[in-house]
Amino acid sequence: MNEKFITLTYKVPSEPSKHRAYIWRQLKELGAVYLSQGVVVLPYSEEYVKAFIKLHDKAIEYNGMATVGIIEFVIEEDYQNVVDLFNNARKEEYTELINNASRLLRTLEWAKEEKLVFSQYEENEEDLIRLHHWLEKIEEVKHQVSLYHELIMEKEGEFE
Repeated sequence: MNEKFITLTYKVPSEPSKHRAYIWRQLKELGAVYLSQGVVVLPYSEEYVKAFIKLHDKAIEYNGMATVGIIEFVIEEDYQNVVDLFNNARKEEYTELINNASRLLRTLEWAKEEKLVFSQYEENEEDLIRLHHWLEKIEEVKHQVSLYHELIMEKEGEFE
């Protein structure tokens, strides 16, 4: 259970709300999960360290406070709870993705019956591209968490 996580702890003034929304959107895009209000984690990688440092700097720029750190869990249950947070977040994202894809399929089925203008076809294509990118991001974070979990299981097996 020696796997590391990168953490960002931040607090940004509530006004203007666009600053808090910006940081929240960036964290959501990265696939970070909240341990508590203003405390997020991701599996350790240089890419995530750079991303968290950028968000740290944004929080400071927005007259807030932020820290970036690395943590290792001492208690196995704590580690497993964080892995569960990641897995549950990915399940929610998959569900939302499936719902949006289903909605797009219904629209396309309807479109077969109707005469659409070119711009409407373009809009549907853009939606499909957006869904594809979203799926790639979900898979990327899921893969990172899975790799961490597999490494820990292998290491635990070495000590038995």
